[in-house]
Amino acid sequence: MPNPLITLNCPNCGGTLVSAGADRYVCSYCGSEHRLRDHPDWLQSLQENLDHLKTQLSDVQSNSRVAAAAQQLPGLLISLRQLTQTLQAWARAAFVSLLVLGVGYFLNRHLIFEPGAGWIRFMPPGIMALGGLSIGYILVRSTLEFRKRAHILQQIERCRNIIRTMGAGA
Repeated sequence: MPNPLITLNCPNCGGTLVSAGADRYVCSYCGSEHRLRDHPDWLQSLQENLDHLKTQLSDVQSNSRVAAAAQQLPGLLISLRQLTQTLQAWARAAFVSLLVLGVGYFLNRHLIFEPGAGWIRFMPPGIMALGGLSIGYILVRSTLEFRKRAHILQQIERCRNIIRTMGAGA
């Protein structure tokens, strides 16, 4: 492991300098006293190096965000496509449920059953109830799917914005 300490040597004779106060050093060989003075050029160079390092770290963070967004985007697009297909299936199911409700209504309006017809006279209202209940279920499920879709669309837009803004700066 390298030694983290720095040995200061006398510029006159090369002897070792020993601390004699806050910013004063004395040569143990020749006895000459030395003071540290501010080196604005050195400090400015250090500050420039630190600023450059900060910029590089920021670039690394930006690039990692862009890379993460770019990796996440295809999966989100696939999820969106699957969700769109699910919503289309629910739309078809809603259409069929409306047809069932309509058939039940038609049968209820146009079929006249005799009082002694038995359970068959309850068929049209039962069909209407089946169609109505299925429409209600489909509305609830579709609402949940539309919420998922909105969330996925927000994530996709966020990824695209990260790629656009941070990717353009690179």
